[in-house]
Amino acid sequence: MKIGIITLPLHSNYGGILQAYALQKALSALGHQAFVIQPDKQNIPLVKRAIKFSKNTIKWLRGDNVIFNIDELKENASRITRPFVDKHIPLVSKSAIYSDEELRSFDAFVVGSDQIWRPKYYPNIAEAYFSFLPENSTAKRIAYAPSFGTDSWEYSISQAAECKRLIGKFNSLSVREISAVDLCNAHFNVKAEHVLDPTLLIERQTYIDLFQTSNKIHSGGTLFSYILDMNDEKTSAIKHIEKQLNVTSFSPSKPSIKKNVPIELNIEYSVEQWLKAFNDAEFIITDSFHAVVFSIIFNKPFLVWGNVQRGLTRFSSLLRIFDLEDRLVTSAKSVESVVAKKIDWQHVNSLHEKKKNESIQFLQEALN
Repeated sequence: MKIGIITLPLHSNYGGILQAYALQKALSALGHQAFVIQPDKQNIPLVKRAIKFSKNTIKWLRGDNVIFNIDELKENASRITRPFVDKHIPLVSKSAIYSDEELRSFDAFVVGSDQIWRPKYYPNIAEAYFSFLPENSTAKRIAYAPSFGTDSWEYSISQAAECKRLIGKFNSLSVREISAVDLCNAHFNVKAEHVLDPTLLIERQTYIDLFQTSNKIHSGGTLFSYILDMNDEKTSAIKHIEKQLNVTSFSPSKPSIKKNVPIELNIEYSVEQWLKAFNDAEFIITDSFHAVVFSIIFNKPFLVWGNVQRGLTRFSSLLRIFDLEDRLVTSAKSVESVVAKKIDWQHVNSLHEKKKNESIQFLQEALN
């Protein structure tokens, strides 16, 4: 089958890129030809840039913390991650699939994974439910592990009504979080299956091969700190863990990072180097969903700092699968005890294998 994958744009978010890579890889392993559908690059008109600069200047003059060169930061970050995307992920442009001829060439469409069903991250939310497909389309419509990102309902009345109509046309339906099963039932009146994030469908060795073949250098430390939303409490916790474990921390962000610049826009690691960080680390501290995922894949002890703004239910659902709920903290008080506690990796890996087989079986049956 020729399959089109709808997911979030592949910019500079390591987890977002790797989940798209993994889903395409998993579908290919099942004998299919999969392409990730991505938006066409848009050039921002000079007038809009001038207006944006003027607004930022006004904010700066009244004392607000403003990033003036956000577009330049995005472009620089994408230049670091783009080689991996170009080399490892087959792409097709969104404009191309809107042509009748191109649409007819696809046998199935899969939406997922990541927070593709969260309107704040994907404003044209109906598109994530295949609104672009003609009513008479015979292509299979499949949801594999999309996430709402939260356990609260964020859709407007009109969005919910349209997406409920569209989801009724799906052939197979699964979601990434346990809470999403309940949301689908409550708001769409449909039953969804709970499956793993696609990155967990791929063998660890596949990820190791990616950085081994690219000859990446050692990370330069053994405490991998990957914090999306840094603050003083988290900085203090990192220093505390360094002393507790007698290790040196390292991070993919540039040393000159400003507090108001998201880490995704101030990176210096390639995707392969980011993967190697998990292999090199003795311990990981993070507030990133996919950093937790790769800590589990590489069997490395970790501490996850609950990221309420980005969606806390994502962490609790993931950790529950592996009986690792005690690795989640929301303040510095629990850091020392979590770091000291050992993880039973044999038990974790057994749970992983069982859930992975169930998730792959879902894909096999959906595409049968």
